[in-house]
Amino acid sequence: MPRAILIMLVAMSLTPLGDTAGKLMTDQSALLPFFAAWSRFTVGALILAFFVRRAAYKLLFDWRIIARASILVCGITSILTALSTVPIATVYAVFFIGPLISYILAVLFLKEPIGGLRLALVAGGFIGVVIVSQPQGQFDPNLLFAVLAGLCYGVFLALSRALSEIAPPVEIAATQLAYGAFVLLPFAVWNWPGITLELGFLGAVSGIASMAGNLLLIMAYALAPATRLAPFVYFQIVIATISGAVVFDDWPNMLSWTGIAVILLCGGLSASRVSRPKAQPG
Repeated sequence: MPRAILIMLVAMSLTPLGDTAGKLMTDQSALLPFFAAWSRFTVGALILAFFVRRAAYKLLFDWRIIARASILVCGITSILTALSTVPIATVYAVFFIGPLISYILAVLFLKEPIGGLRLALVAGGFIGVVIVSQPQGQFDPNLLFAVLAGLCYGVFLALSRALSEIAPPVEIAATQLAYGAFVLLPFAVWNWPGITLELGFLGAVSGIASMAGNLLLIMAYALAPATRLAPFVYFQIVIATISGAVVFDDWPNMLSWTGIAVILLCGGLSASRVSRPKAQPG
């Protein structure tokens, strides 16, 4: 279990690193979220292509994989759009409505049990998102893209549970990255920036960090139960906050810290044994 936790923490550190590089890319031009998203999918797909069977790409014609990959494309493009103007810690706090949404979808469509306490924690997490979204009574419209990214993430997590038996995780990851690169290519070409060494480096960092984080996540879940590791997903908010402060000199104010704390508390308890409904005797 300690090994799985260590791998999980590294994975949760790499994902914000990829988004930090993506934010640095989008800071250079309002058109770059599409290009940044495409480069992330393309770099990941090219790397994973060396580790999967060619036959695995038949999954690209499975409508379930297409649906899951489409949600991922929408989510990543949305979060990069939000990052173009919104502090990274705020984006991550709003984005983490996703795991809470996934619980609701799991109950509605996967018929997973949910208790009253967990429902309360879902509501508490939403309140935390509201607190973070308007810390000073000012609303950035791009926060809506952070909300959309969180909703996509929630659907993505629910679909991940439902489609876990289709193929090995690496093959699912490779095909969804290839699909995303293909779908976003026209948008990337239309918004193609002047390629510089800095932009190429940031694109590589964003793609490699995101892909490596996803692979380490798969490794962690292979070593320990998902329910034991789920609370560590929220470690991303901590890393995102540190990245925002160090790279962008953007510190959350006290109200934002309060909202982040509420989300961390509700998310962690939602994933823990505390909020699991007790099994009925018999």
